[in-house]
Parts: sequence; C-alpha cells; structure tokens
Amino acid sequence: MTIRDSQPSSVTLEPMNLDDDSECKILRAQRVICGWKIDIAAKCRKQMHEGRRTLFWITLPAGKNAPERYGSQNVADLPTLARDTAVIPIGHISLDREDFPEAPGMEPVTSLAMPDGSCLTITTLFVRTKSVLTCSIFADRHAQVLPEFRKYGIATWAMLELERMAQDPRYGSTNCRAVAINTLSERHHDASNPDMVAMWKSIGRPMRPKGTTGWCVLCRNTSFLHPVH
Repeated sequence: MTIRDSQPSSVTLEPMNLDDDSECKILRAQRVICGWKIDIAAKCRKQMHEGRRTLFWITLPAGKNAPERYGSQNVADLPTLARDTAVIPIGHISLDREDFPEAPGMEPVTSLAMPDGSCLTITTLFVRTKSVLTCSIFADRHAQVLPEFRKYGIATWAMLELERMAQDPRYGSTNCRAVAINTLSERHHDASNPDMVAMWKSIGRPMRPKGTTGWCVLCRNTSFLHPVH
C-alpha cells in the first residue's frame, strides 16, 4: 500500500469559516505555535471571499469518536469546531489559485499558480506534534499540523488529498492539471555557509538542521506532484 492509498484514521479536511471569530482565534493560536505570520486571519478571509484561496482545517472527530491511536491526552484540551459532527482542528492547509508573495514588492511566481487554473499551489500546512514543529515547511508559507500529531503521516495525506480536490471548482479549478509547492533548497540549511548563517540571523530564527526537500521528493514519488488526472 502506498502513502497515496492510505488515510490516517478518521482524518478529514474541513473548509475554514473565517467569518466565525472562534475559528479566527484557533487559526491565530496555531500560528502562535508556529512562531511567525501570526495575524493572517483577516487577509486570508479576504482572499477566500475573493475566490483566490481556500484554507482547510485538518481535523479529527471530537468526543467519544476521537480515535484512540492519537492519545486522549493529545486531544483533551484542544478546541472543537461545530460541523455536521464536532471535530478537532489539529492543523491547517491551503489550496491557492494564486501565489501570494509575503515580502513587499515581490512579484507573484506565476509558475506556482497559473491564471487559467491549470496549475494551483499548496501552502499553509501545519500539523501538531510533541516534537519540534515542522512549521512553514514551504519557503515562507504557513502550512502546519499540531506537534502531537506529526508521526502519523497526516501532513502527507493532507497534501495528497488536496491534489485529489484540486479539480473541484469549489476549491480549485476544473482546468487544473498540476499542483505545485515551494520550499527552501538545502543550501539554506548549510551551517558552513556564512551567507546562510547571516540570512537566518537576519530574520531572528535559528538555522534548521535540514530542509524539507527530501520530504517533498518522497511526496512526489507517491505522485502527489504529478499532473492531476
């Protein structure tokens, strides 16, 4: 069985409702855990209303339906969302119809998201784990899963699921033939390179020991980066 064929137990993607203040607060709390781009709810809400991006919660069932494999201690104190059944947001991810440069003056990278919808881009992946956060794994993006849940393949599954959903006009485009991601090259994690050491120091963050290129290649080998069929 491949990663593409398997789904972590009971995990689902639920579109965010950033018109709900409680969901904005949950998003901010997860961004605080991430450590950067904390106050993004208002900007993301506007982009969602304009049809330029769709943010999703990565969720587990709440209450008695919570899967035991993830540990009751991991979900006991987490907030819940009101959906058809209550769910627990353990992370978030975004499918974007445009590239949204974070730095002022930067131009969008059109190869990440094409105006005709033939290529969309996945950003904003966050999954919660007990270990060091794998936050903003895509360059300067905001894509995450809470730390407690980072050993179950949830992040990989979420990316593969967005590929499957990319041709759904509610979230992506019927024209979509490929999805793209953007991540730092391994040279940005070379502690022997004084330019890279200076770069991390300039943004006030410690250099990470390694990047995510290898993980992205693993995803590609499961065909997540291949053209959408």
